[in-house]
Amino acid sequence: MKKIVLPGDEMYDKPVRANHTYVEGGRTFSKVLGIYNEEKDELVPLEGAWHPRVGNSIVGIVASVDRSTSSIELRHSSYGILINDRMSRYSPRKGDIVESVVKSIERKSVPVMDRVRPIDGPPLLIYVKPAKVPRLLGRNDSMVKQIEELTDTRIVAGLNGFVAVSGRGINMAVASIRKIESEAHTYGLTDRIREMLISMKNDS
Repeated sequence: MKKIVLPGDEMYDKPVRANHTYVEGGRTFSKVLGIYNEEKDELVPLEGAWHPRVGNSIVGIVASVDRSTSSIELRHSSYGILINDRMSRYSPRKGDIVESVVKSIERKSVPVMDRVRPIDGPPLLIYVKPAKVPRLLGRNDSMVKQIEELTDTRIVAGLNGFVAVSGRGINMAVASIRKIESEAHTYGLTDRIREMLISMKNDS
């Protein structure tokens, strides 16, 4: 069972070390607005900044290119580093929208990127609050696959919040993404998104 948790809500009646919580008076409370999954004993925040971790899949914009490295914009005023590899099939070009994976974290939390690939399109790039990206993806990518199928689009969502959308039904896809972002804390969202998209297709 899942339930909405507000900042300050009691999670446990004893001290427990858990993400996004704090202990006070021998009890454990939530630090964030989020959804608590009782089966997994997991609190997923619905607000908050993205903090890079090794293995994170991201979407970014190539901001600069020089001989040995390229910088990739990952969010506003935040950049990752790509070590240029002459053997790679992809040669970065300024302005390219790319998907990549965080290989390691350097000092000052600067991520080093790996497996960089350009996203064909060119895609429309939008920003979603990072804490809402898991809701956009859905369990086993079920939500994003549903949107792609009903809108004839390709969606690449980075955990850093950049989302690249390309294909025929971009406007429909973006409308559904914005609905997910605003209603991420509610139940039955997958069915409502499906109904909305089917209705939009029938009206077009």
